[in-house]
Amino acid sequence: MNIVAGISIILYYLVFLLYYRRLLPSRQKPPWMIVPALLLMIAAYFMVQRTNLNWLHLPILLIAMAIGGYFSSGLSFMQAFYGAGVCTLSLYCFRGITTSVGAWIVHDTLPGFALDSQSYYSLTVVSLVIALLFFQLMRKTILSDEGLCMFLKEPGSLKNVIAYELAAIPCLTLLNQGRYHNPDALWFTGITLAASGFILFMLIFSIYHSIKATRLLRYQISNQFMEEQLEIQLRYYNSYHKNTEKFRKLRHDYRSVMRTLKGLLEEGKSDAALTLLYDADESLQEVRAQHLEYSENATLNAVLQDLAFNCRQHGIRLSHEIASPRHTELTALEALRIITNVTNNAVEACKRVPEEKRFISVTSRNTDGWAMLHVINAFDGQVAMENGQLQSRKDQKEDHGLGLSIVKEIAESKGGILMTEFDMETGTFETKVLIPRHLPADGKS
Repeated sequence: MNIVAGISIILYYLVFLLYYRRLLPSRQKPPWMIVPALLLMIAAYFMVQRTNLNWLHLPILLIAMAIGGYFSSGLSFMQAFYGAGVCTLSLYCFRGITTSVGAWIVHDTLPGFALDSQSYYSLTVVSLVIALLFFQLMRKTILSDEGLCMFLKEPGSLKNVIAYELAAIPCLTLLNQGRYHNPDALWFTGITLAASGFILFMLIFSIYHSIKATRLLRYQISNQFMEEQLEIQLRYYNSYHKNTEKFRKLRHDYRSVMRTLKGLLEEGKSDAALTLLYDADESLQEVRAQHLEYSENATLNAVLQDLAFNCRQHGIRLSHEIASPRHTELTALEALRIITNVTNNAVEACKRVPEEKRFISVTSRNTDGWAMLHVINAFDGQVAMENGQLQSRKDQKEDHGLGLSIVKEIAESKGGILMTEFDMETGTFETKVLIPRHLPADGKS
């Protein structure tokens, strides 16, 4: 029965491993990597069965699951540790619940009932089946795949749940050890049932609460983003109105300028005529420079107008070659969020270097297979990393690292990729966003 229980635990782990691989498909490692993860789990299981250090069983299994998940699924170690914690803690909780109920059914104490290896391993198998059914129910109700996927990408929320998992480990270890003491302690059965149920409830509650908190944070960030876009649009239309007024005045003054030029030339005052002509051209170019058309898309044009304004304010040289993404699955809002977050990061990076070195190059084009956004900017040679991910260096901690993570999430949801590179020697930072294009049947782009 020990072997059957071991195989059941391995299959149970495999189900969880495949589930987390499916949640984050863009980060999957080759399928064959699952094999060493399962071998590691098998080795850990038989190791804990052969050691007398029973209080190490839970930590060893958890660590083995976390390491296996990290190397086989593409999860970060924090994500893998969270998944391993859910897997092992739920198993121990359901085993505590089922053994307690089983002891009451046969009118035995829990320690005495659990020391019967045949009964104990049988109920372990039953506990695994119940745990899988329970989490399937949770998926269909309060712990949706979409919400869990979003939660896994938020380090702050993950840390809160992992902290609870770490606190629950010694509690479950004590409960598991209790079956080896006081075989006649009937009261221990009730304590095990209540404690296992409570720990399981709090585990689910902490995940559910963290998902809600993540949704709220994303909602707040999204609202903030929309407010910023409305401000950009307002500045754009105000600027457009002012420039329209300037063009109207220039047109009104055109005849007067022409008459003056004609008079000056007839009088042979060519220098004065040239001065007037240069002044008129300078005024015209100033108006045009303040209202360049970057894109045929009005909303995208507004964002780029605002970028140009920020660059002028901070002495940043801006070069651009802009084409709106075509034949992609991006919505207008998603395209806007991508370019806004990437260019905002570029402006923030430029502000940290001397003015003479500040520059931003923005290129977007449509190739045969991809819509590409390529941004190159100056930076000070310092980057903030956490769990292998670039983080924001802004003072606002509530949106710490969300800029590029939002871009990455949008890109990956469309089958695209986000790439970042930096060169310490040249002081340049590159961001590339690639989104697949789905060309029409005639092949026209």
